[in-house]
Amino acid sequence: YSMVKGSKHIMNIYGHCVNTASFDFVTEGSLNDMLMDKEQMSKLKSKRKLRYAWHIAKSLSDLHSFGNIHGSAAMAHTDIASDQFLWFDGMFKLNDFNRGRFIRWNEVKQEVCPFYIGSSPGRLRSPEEYNSEPLTEKIDVYSLGNILWQLVIGSPYIFTQYKHTEDVLDAVKEGRVQVDKELVDSFDENELAVLTAKEMCHRLDPAKRSTAVEVERFLRRKLKEFNINRY
Repeated sequence: YSMVKGSKHIMNIYGHCVNTASFDFVTEGSLNDMLMDKEQMSKLKSKRKLRYAWHIAKSLSDLHSFGNIHGSAAMAHTDIASDQFLWFDGMFKLNDFNRGRFIRWNEVKQEVCPFYIGSSPGRLRSPEEYNSEPLTEKIDVYSLGNILWQLVIGSPYIFTQYKHTEDVLDAVKEGRVQVDKELVDSFDENELAVLTAKEMCHRLDPAKRSTAVEVERFLRRKLKEFNINRY
């Protein structure tokens, strides 16, 4: 936790015990609160979408960079969702690590040790979680893609074309998660940048999926290219 506190993009942690922790008191809500507010989202300019996308990617990038001495994350959040990002000090910050997993390194094989999670409910998990496969920090990156998707379309509901959860799971497992083409045709350059970052996160094969650091760097370059302040 001392390393996590080193990032201004992650909520301060003042103490913890088992699955409970003490964080800063937040009064301005979460990213999910913003996404649920249709009036607010209808007025949200695309440059803010790009800025907030970078906030979110930066916080995850910082988390995956702590203790990274082998080119691999030392910790996975495993519960990345829009309600885990709280508005504090003028930015969205990552919160809630009670489902986190520390990632070990196999010194003999010189490779990352995968981890397993017994239950991965809901519609917003990664293909490998639904397939009960060995997991890495790339599950966080896939979930980041879901949030970028929500942000770029201005709604928390990204699977509206499917009536049943089973259909959503099949689409995720098979890599059939696409933003509606009519919406894409209406996007400006800021939104297209967020969409590209979303696609970087949603590669089906975790080994080919971008890292959080790569996504953050891409979005940071776009902010600079389009002359948009980070905060």
